Amino acid sequence: MSASIVFHGLAAIAYAVLALSLWLPIQKYQRSPKLDRTFRAGLLAAIIIHGTGLLLTIILPHGLHIGWALALSAGLWLGMVVFWFESLYLRLDSLLLILLPTAALVSLIATLFPEGIVVHHANSEWLRVHLLIALCAYGLAGVAAMHAILITVLDRQLHRPVQAAGQQNTWYRALDSMPPLMVQEDLLFRLIRIAFFVLTLTVI
Repeated sequence: MSASIVFHGLAAIAYAVLALSLWLPIQKYQRSPKLDRTFRAGLLAAIIIHGTGLLLTIILPHGLHIGWALALSAGLWLGMVVFWFESLYLRLDSLLLILLPTAALVSLIATLFPEGIVVHHANSEWLRVHLLIALCAYGLAGVAAMHAILITVLDRQLHRPVQAAGQQNTWYRALDSMPPLMVQEDLLFRLIRIAFFVLTLTVI
């Protein structure tokens, strides 16, 4: 329980600091955030801290500790991991404007609500694997659903009249800096395929 609070708290702080470093330039009318090596190293460290907290909290010697906040946290962590690998060959930096504040909020929620239930009969390795795979599948499906909502918002943004630079608010500039819709749709379908594949593993 204490590991969940400590690691999720550290992850929330790390995500919040990284998010702030991206949103401040947007407020100063700088369009697309550009990530340097220092930022990417910090992001990777935050993801590792977040994942370590989940690992130490969910997998126990006598079973599995599962709660709604932990499930939400695991889903967002998987989303961050997918983003990390996708960003190695796609320009998705602007998505962090949405991902980082969301990850910080979810990590904070997991810090404040670490309660859950312990599945005592999960001492079987196969049962543990089954439950963890199912958790990953539903987490990825949840991330895909949130991404679909973002695509809908971006589509509406494209159909609005273009505002003059002086009239654009921070949210407008953030959405305007997002990757093209075609790239977003490719990422969405890739998430759905991965989630479907992982979910299929639960019935094997």
